[in-house]
Amino acid sequence: MIDVLLSAYNGEKYLAAQLDSLLNQTYADMRIVIRDDGSKDSTPQIIESYKNKYPHRIFTPDIPKGNMGVKNSFFALLESSTAEYAMFCDQDDIWLPEKTAITLAKMKEAENGNTDMPVLVHTDLAVAAENLDIIAKSMFAHQKLRPENGEELNILALENVVTGCTAMLNRALADRLKSIPEEAVIHDWWAALTALKHGGKVVFVPESTILYRQHGRNTIGAEKFGIKSLFGRLSRINALLANAEKGRKQAEALGLRYSSAGYIIRKALLLVKRQLFS
Repeated sequence: MIDVLLSAYNGEKYLAAQLDSLLNQTYADMRIVIRDDGSKDSTPQIIESYKNKYPHRIFTPDIPKGNMGVKNSFFALLESSTAEYAMFCDQDDIWLPEKTAITLAKMKEAENGNTDMPVLVHTDLAVAAENLDIIAKSMFAHQKLRPENGEELNILALENVVTGCTAMLNRALADRLKSIPEEAVIHDWWAALTALKHGGKVVFVPESTILYRQHGRNTIGAEKFGIKSLFGRLSRINALLANAEKGRKQAEALGLRYSSAGYIIRKALLLVKRQLFS
């Protein structure tokens, strides 16, 4: 059994299409576990409508109502999950029909029979416009991301390459994520770091399994990597420093000790240079 964990917030514009894509997955042994994070629009009504229509496939766990924020809402959903595997899901994307089957096959391959080892599997994404026209067939190529950076703990601590809406976690990893410290930056990054910290694996599938919709209100988004985006980021030096400090605190909470935020910035800039000139 797979639990698809969906945290929704003011998602009335895209939520129904996403739920339809989940219900149309070729892998059927899954349920959608959904929570509204204090929406002000018709999101709760959409959830209730789908739950009534598909009572054996859509569940709303007994979690306190109100706005928890993305990170805490997803981890509350994960805490409520009892399935062998769990997948994070955003409200505004479209899952391609084979997404669940492809990810599960890679998970079984990575576990190789050892279900006690924490494993996170994530995939590439096709970047799409609001109307779902394809902008880029591969987000990793679009942003010049290196999936191998997700396989080494010290590098992953500096740069997150795991997109939560593509991630599957096994039970061994989920059991290590029953609580999340305030220092954790975002749910997907913390989950991947936890897998590696406990001797597990972060495994990448080089196939786009999702239409990653860009609409101006994305929590993270998929800005194209290049000179323009690089200068744009460098011009926001205060944001860079703040992000480095968040990374430092997250690394410390995980048990990785960095001497200063400056150390993280220097290492991060080395990664950018390597990406830009490779």
